[in-house]
Amino acid sequence: MELPKFIQENPSYVRPTFEVLIFCEQEQEFSNIVQMLRQGTYAKTFVAQPDAFVAMLRDWGLLSMTTYVDGCPYGGTAQELADDPAVSADAQITYGFQATQQGGEVADALAPANRLTTLFEADAEENKVYQRILQLADVPQGASRNQLEAALYDDGLIPRDPRTGLVSVFPSYYIDNLERAGGLVWESSWKTTEAGRGFKLQ
Repeated sequence: MELPKFIQENPSYVRPTFEVLIFCEQEQEFSNIVQMLRQGTYAKTFVAQPDAFVAMLRDWGLLSMTTYVDGCPYGGTAQELADDPAVSADAQITYGFQATQQGGEVADALAPANRLTTLFEADAEENKVYQRILQLADVPQGASRNQLEAALYDDGLIPRDPRTGLVSVFPSYYIDNLERAGGLVWESSWKTTEAGRGFKLQ
């Protein structure tokens, strides 16, 4: 399926979008979603405010929202709620969010195993580079970017222009692709994810 434009234009949204949609397979209270986003390992580099991000997922049709007044669903609009004389000033207003059918389809497309499969099917010549990176990073301490790049150069896996001998594709290209596909995660060093282990060199 074609992914929403905001994901296509900003790959950093892939992981939080996937995690929110999976979290919201069953309805979740708004504050719990915001807390989950703030605690994610990507939180320091996440450009969107959590509350605005949840609203964006709703606006794109990936989440549905239910308003609750003192624990009971309220069917009116926000303005109707504000003007409703039956709703007391001290009423507890909460919001529940649940993934829509479209949201479930997007979550399936963004699942790391599916993203990695797509990446590995795109260019078979690059697979050996990806597999080597996943192997190097699958240790408790992980691997730094410098360690990964040095190993790829030492192994002769980085392509060079046959005429000039200059590097034609830099190691960062492969590392970044694996991160976007869910095979690598940065946790003070690069580490292979559970999904990535299924694709590494054995």
